[in-house]
Amino acid sequence: MARIELKDFNLGGESESMLQGNNNSLYRIVGFDLHKEPGILSVGDVIGDYTITGTTSLSKVIKTASNKVYYFFEDKVYENTTLLHTFVSSGYKNAIMYGGYVYYVNQNYLGRATDISDSGTYDDTWVTLTGSNNGDIPMEVVENTLYVHCGDRIATVDSTGTFSANVLDLPIDSVYYPGLVKYGSDLLIGCTTIYGNQKSVIYRWDRFSENLLNEVNIPDLAIHSMFNYKGIPLISAGYSGNIYMYNGSGLPLFKKLENRMIISPNCSMELGDELLLGVSVVGGDGTTIPGIYSLKASNVGYPTVLSLKHSIPNYSLYQGDYYIDAIGFYLSNLDDPQTLAFAAKSNTFHPIKVSNPTYKSSNSYIETKILKVDRAEQNTFKIKIAYKSYLQGVGQSINVYSSVNYAAYGSAMEATIDVDRNIVEFTQEVPGATTVQFKVEVTTSGSSETAPEIESIIIDY
Repeated sequence: MARIELKDFNLGGESESMLQGNNNSLYRIVGFDLHKEPGILSVGDVIGDYTITGTTSLSKVIKTASNKVYYFFEDKVYENTTLLHTFVSSGYKNAIMYGGYVYYVNQNYLGRATDISDSGTYDDTWVTLTGSNNGDIPMEVVENTLYVHCGDRIATVDSTGTFSANVLDLPIDSVYYPGLVKYGSDLLIGCTTIYGNQKSVIYRWDRFSENLLNEVNIPDLAIHSMFNYKGIPLISAGYSGNIYMYNGSGLPLFKKLENRMIISPNCSMELGDELLLGVSVVGGDGTTIPGIYSLKASNVGYPTVLSLKHSIPNYSLYQGDYYIDAIGFYLSNLDDPQTLAFAAKSNTFHPIKVSNPTYKSSNSYIETKILKVDRAEQNTFKIKIAYKSYLQGVGQSINVYSSVNYAAYGSAMEATIDVDRNIVEFTQEVPGATTVQFKVEVTTSGSSETAPEIESIIIDY
């Protein structure tokens, strides 16, 4: 009898397909924190809705200041759940704090406020923007200067508050998917044009010269966002889940999400050595899972791995598009407990989602990659789960499902619990398999402060 033991999940993260991945990787990791205790699958926080009434648009930016949260919608600003300010026009896409002000933009204007909490200081039409502004309007601060991507040109605000409408003309027109991110002291400018010679390109600019330093084409049409992780620029592009890394001269593929997944602007946030990503699904079929993904290495000597840390409850109910358009902290105090807020949108519902660190998620699970064995043999599989902690009879359970020869998952398998060895042994065998895939589901009551912690998955055949 042969044995496969799956463990050290923080060294593998999610695989790039159900058939292939790095050592220690799993096909899906949904609702677990891989790094809270390296080597243990720890269930993440429960996700709930935070209701803001009076607007039907989606929050584009979430900022914290003075122990309050500010949600910048396309038409309004809310302080916690209270309406603070209504813009003179709609379509505001971005906001950033810089130089003692809050700057915010739509297609026509750059507005600013001296006090984020005082509506009387908001000037929605502070300056008029020029350029072919057809999509989002990224902003980035590099060496104490604010840069604004206005389609076919770059505008700036310097440390004295002086606005310059056009400091750089870009060699591209009708930019629909712009991006902006710093690279050392330089600026990377992302552009996608959808007319004529359609292309997506990254320009590198030293911020002083009239000419660009270099130009790199992206093999995907549509740049969704550009963001940094540990000083490395990353680019979400196309609709195949691709995340590219800029290395100074090229754009190698850094990570791959599932098809139809994108990362929108304002949906990345570095928290120490962890990068949190709000991942949207465009044209989903109910099987691709939106949510907050984690990109992290447990320490400097370990690989950087990807996992779905916070999933959308009942995600399978949402067909079509499910957007996450902003992430931030619900509390400005970043000490534990940390409460994450993010703006989510299905076809009919636009809530603010908030994590609750007091309670554990009730819908966490992992799926193994498909295990392939000798096709000449039809093997019988048995599975055990080794756990660190598991409180039976208090609304907690560990269930296992099997998929044989690419079929759908069956019913939950029968199990016995060995409390002396901390093992859940599933007595039901899986016979006649040339391929098999397992799903391990950890459930809680939804109001549980603890959840089972998994050490490893042991498969004999």
